[in-house]
Amino acid sequence: MTYTPTPSHWKLARRYGKIPFRSPVNHVLAEMLSTIFSEEEALLAAAFPARPATVEMIRRSAGATRERADRLLATMDAQGLIGSFGVNHDRKYMLLPIVPGLFELVMWSRRTDARARRFAELYEQYYKRDYFTVKAKGMIKIIPVEKHIDNQIGVLPTDRVSELIDSHTRFSLTACCCRHSADLRGRPCEKPKEVCMAFGPLADFLIDRNLARRADKTEIFEAAHRAAEAGLVHLTDNVAKANFLCSCCSCCCTGLKIINQFNYPWMIAKSHFMTELNSTACEACGKCASRCPTGALGVEKKRLMLDQTRCIGCGVCVSACDRNTALSLVERPRYEPPNETFGQLAADCGLQSIGPMRIVAEHFPGAYRRLRGVVENGLARGLK
Repeated sequence: MTYTPTPSHWKLARRYGKIPFRSPVNHVLAEMLSTIFSEEEALLAAAFPARPATVEMIRRSAGATRERADRLLATMDAQGLIGSFGVNHDRKYMLLPIVPGLFELVMWSRRTDARARRFAELYEQYYKRDYFTVKAKGMIKIIPVEKHIDNQIGVLPTDRVSELIDSHTRFSLTACCCRHSADLRGRPCEKPKEVCMAFGPLADFLIDRNLARRADKTEIFEAAHRAAEAGLVHLTDNVAKANFLCSCCSCCCTGLKIINQFNYPWMIAKSHFMTELNSTACEACGKCASRCPTGALGVEKKRLMLDQTRCIGCGVCVSACDRNTALSLVERPRYEPPNETFGQLAADCGLQSIGPMRIVAEHFPGAYRRLRGVVENGLARGLK
């Protein structure tokens, strides 16, 4: 079944083309939005100002009555179609990027109706149409399998799943949005599903909207262990104190498919570590190559070959090695630690979605840091 986007949905699609993580505007995006936004909701959402805005600001921008704006915002907020924060008259609303943002929230609802299935189909088409070619590098980062870095010197708190979990007190657990999308498209995955974890304010946001269930720390540790044992890759936001932990497979999950299908390894910040191969201890059985989520390992002429340009340092291959000494994780030279704040990450992602800014960041780092500071301050003012 297909859905015909109305002029309101096209207007909303054009609005998505102007927010940070700008989305290419085409018929796929317009139809995708028409599966989840009503015509009335789309018209109001298309009027959202550039910065997070109160209901009164949105009402004036859309030319809507207060009653209508209140009703539509409450409906969209409850469904997770928009972001919101604050309380009462200070509550502010904003559009979320298609990904990371809208796609995840729609899939976390675990809907299985025809509109949800069509949304999943259209998203699969959309991200294949160059959605990620203009996005910033390092939005998300890899956290390696912890047991393989226990004996390493120079391990940082941000390198350990256990320290990430221990740094929080509020947790939620839900099904993997990417594997749920695959289910809806008739491509089920046998990997564990309820291994998607959120922390702190994000956990509260998801629980309040019935997009996740509350979990205790023990359950979160168990989910992380279950994911690692299944050979899944830990992905999180590229900040010092991350607020989510995904457990990703290469067949379903967008983050890893970006690398494998489009060869965009710069989209994901590699872990602090990388795989080291001891050829004399390796029997070239190929088990590690079959588990590697990015095709960094392969057997050629009875020898194991390692492509460091594709290695993300997840440690899944080390877990698969029966020899124990053939593969190990070692510290990566020239490692870039994660951003200190979400403001820095947002500023980076917004700036580097503008192609030339990646060149400025690489060749004029001082000028780029000053510009990032200006953008970060502007974002902070917008959130007040």
